[in-house]
Amino acid sequence: MQGVETFEFDNQASNIGAFTRQMLGRMEILLDGHPRTRAVMLRSKFIIAELLNNAVKHSGTELTQFIIKVEPSCVSISKRDKGRPFNLIEHVQAPKDQIVVSADAMHLLYAVVKEDTVHFFCKENFTLKVDATELSEHMGLLIITKAADEFIYRFEHPENIFCAQLDLS
Repeated sequence: MQGVETFEFDNQASNIGAFTRQMLGRMEILLDGHPRTRAVMLRSKFIIAELLNNAVKHSGTELTQFIIKVEPSCVSISKRDKGRPFNLIEHVQAPKDQIVVSADAMHLLYAVVKEDTVHFFCKENFTLKVDATELSEHMGLLIITKAADEFIYRFEHPENIFCAQLDLS
């Protein structure tokens, strides 16, 4: 139960459904009957769909590369493109500062910069004072962060790299 699959997505919204099914089909083969396959597949569907939406809406490129890597302890789903950088790093005053990226009535999505990598994490929203009309465009990042055990972003010129990891233990 190990392997790597690489995919090229044409960043067409009309192809998101078929591409999601293709990636999940290959992932299921790589997981080869692992006891947590169903749970990992469900969480992966949320992650893949949101990364594909992100590619269509924000990359500004014609192609995006996706990589699924299955190792004995984890599954990683990476999205790589050569589009516009996601410049959260410039909004952080000092390393390890937390900034709120997005929110809903239940969760707040935070970003923390550690070196040149943005780490995303969620906390419960106890204020319940979120105005739906003021939500940011980054709800997909919140969904991915909730579905993944770890979710990071880094810019390695000229590539944007988003990587979600799911533990298999």
